[in-house]
Amino acid sequence: MSVPPRVQLLNLAAGFMITQTIGALVRLGIPELVTERPRSVSELADASGANPDALRRALRALASLGIFEQAEGVVRHTELSELLRRDAPSSIEGQARLFSGFQYATWADAFETFRTGEPAFARVHGKPMFDWFDDHPDEADTFNRAMEQRGVGRRTPLLERDWSRERTVVDVGGGTGATLTALLAAHPHLSGTIVDLEHARAGAEAAIAAAGLGDRCAFVAGSFFEELPAGADAYVLSAILHDWSDERASAILRTCRAAMRPDARLFLVEAVIAPGDEPDWMKLLDLHMLVALGGRERSEDEWRELLTANGFRLEPLAVPGLLEAAPHDPPR
Repeated sequence: MSVPPRVQLLNLAAGFMITQTIGALVRLGIPELVTERPRSVSELADASGANPDALRRALRALASLGIFEQAEGVVRHTELSELLRRDAPSSIEGQARLFSGFQYATWADAFETFRTGEPAFARVHGKPMFDWFDDHPDEADTFNRAMEQRGVGRRTPLLERDWSRERTVVDVGGGTGATLTALLAAHPHLSGTIVDLEHARAGAEAAIAAAGLGDRCAFVAGSFFEELPAGADAYVLSAILHDWSDERASAILRTCRAAMRPDARLFLVEAVIAPGDEPDWMKLLDLHMLVALGGRERSEDEWRELLTANGFRLEPLAVPGLLEAAPHDPPR
């Protein structure tokens, strides 16, 4: 049965309702409770502290979208709701919290961003996001976890690359170390350094210890706008440059370029926007980068232009989601 265009558009325009309902159920722990065993709505309400009528209506609405299902008086997981479990492969639990929390509040001022091109975060919260995290460590932890979850699938091309020629890696803006610890675990001959702001230290050092990599991995507090450890074989930027405008991304690339030997390599774990009007989640995420940070997702041509302007040559794209670049001419 086809959905009338007006209903389709209403469903899209009412997306804020879906965002908040998903976020509320994640915060109530409903996905974990359903994972333990299928339960009735009243049992879920008792276990989570939710209002039974409100929870019933929330689950009814989400089930109509394929998120959870209710049959024979109990609530069960669907393929979609499974992804709301914190420990699920490809989980979006952290992102559901982000999108329904402080990032949701940021979007309330999106009109001004579309009018001026300036990001909304500092207008809404008083500081740019990464500075704001210094005063909100719990939100920083949620953000870091969401980035770890998001990175699980995205880092696969990086892990599967042939690393036989490299020995040392710097993970630039490496957060709590999920990418670098996975890389070092997969390739025991490698050693590396995670570089990020001080708020990431505790999580990164815990990840290093948990992976048993204390002899091959270290955390260094620092800013990728200032200076990076010099002389490594490879520098990795995993979902970093999309956070920034071309101007600020260029500053990060110049910092990398200054630290790199002529034979080193730069690896960007980043999306490449599909051309034309084909559906692409990255086209929506591009708007979020704009509103929250002033950043952007980029097409292949835009990546090539950005890298070339800052002293790199983009290699032919071998696998989706991984861009490799070599130092070339000095930055323009």
